[in-house]
Amino acid sequence: MRADHQHVCQLSRRLNEASWNDAYSYIARQRDMFSLLPFDTEQLDRLRTEYFVYMIPGGRVNVVGLSEKSMENIIKGIHAVS
Repeated sequence: MRADHQHVCQLSRRLNEASWNDAYSYIARQRDMFSLLPFDTEQLDRLRTEYFVYMIPGGRVNVVGLSEKSMENIIKGIHAVS
């Protein structure tokens, strides 16, 4: 479980670096394999169509299941739609 949490912390840190603030710090404090990202339907549609990032309505995403390649893509997408 510790390795999984390190992966979550890495995503949180990299999102914060990409956005130049700490808006995504809450992700590192979550203790689950899923995180809720605050996106509306339009933002989720853009993530899906432009970045091939699929989340259920409400912004739930499996952060532990992200590979290094998919992490890069989701960071770019989140930065673009935020």
